[in-house]
Amino acid sequence: MSATPSIATIKTSIKTKLDAIANIGTVHDRIRKSNTPEEFAELFIDPALELIQTWMIECATSDGEEDPAGDLFLDRRGVIIHGYRGFDDEGNSTEDLEALAGLVESALQGEDSIFGEAPLRTERTIKMTFGKEKLADILCDYVRIEFLVEAEETK
Repeated sequence: MSATPSIATIKTSIKTKLDAIANIGTVHDRIRKSNTPEEFAELFIDPALELIQTWMIECATSDGEEDPAGDLFLDRRGVIIHGYRGFDDEGNSTEDLEALAGLVESALQGEDSIFGEAPLRTERTIKMTFGKEKLADILCDYVRIEFLVEAEETK
């Protein structure tokens, strides 16, 4: 693998890391939408929990620049992972989502397949913001996990 991964490699690595977390729910490598109740259930509801528990990975647009050595064009992007968890009858949805977000953060920290092997000009800082958001008009606990990556330019 090159010192600087591609955006496709980064998204695959993030999805693989999330899929490996026990009880994570459904994980998508892009923002997903549904048109029918059946499609909604398939995309966003964890069958084991019988409630919404889903994660979607989004890569923001690039502010590409040449790397200091002039060897390749770097594609600097913000990555956002959107996590949703439906409310449960026991009232533990907020705590459960916070615990899962902590596991996501731990899985991503220091991962070369995501952040690259070379020293980066961007810090490996992961920011998490918790709140309530609607997914298809259903109010859920929500976490927004944000960080920067540098990838090989994809032209």
